[in-house]
Amino acid sequence: MNNEPRWYVLGDDGSAMLCVGEEDAREHVHFCNVEHPLTAPHRAAQLVEADELDRLRARVAELERDRMHAGVDICEVAAAVEIVRAQEVVKAVEALADGYHDGPFRHGFETACEEIAHRLRPCEHCDAALSKDAAP
Repeated sequence: MNNEPRWYVLGDDGSAMLCVGEEDAREHVHFCNVEHPLTAPHRAAQLVEADELDRLRARVAELERDRMHAGVDICEVAAAVEIVRAQEVVKAVEALADGYHDGPFRHGFETACEEIAHRLRPCEHCDAALSKDAAP
């Protein structure tokens, strides 16, 4: 038996057309939507054997357990990455502002950088204010 993944174009009426591969199936979706509008929308799909689907579901559950066990929250990681990027931008703007003569333009840059840097640092005063706002 051939274990290569098989791609199909599925019609809304339950019809299935075997395709050469993924690219062929994706291309045929548009063709079928135009040529066979009564069975639209069509979608490209890959059939997966039940045993393989069970294996994939178990692997996803295992990865989710590992993530929870490690205490890693993807949202926290993403937020940390954004903070690092913002800090890099602040440093670049500060370096740019250093090149300007003392005056309102330079002062504006410096003030903005200080405000952003303050918001990026953990701050007991700000955390207390946020907690107070979040309280019912």
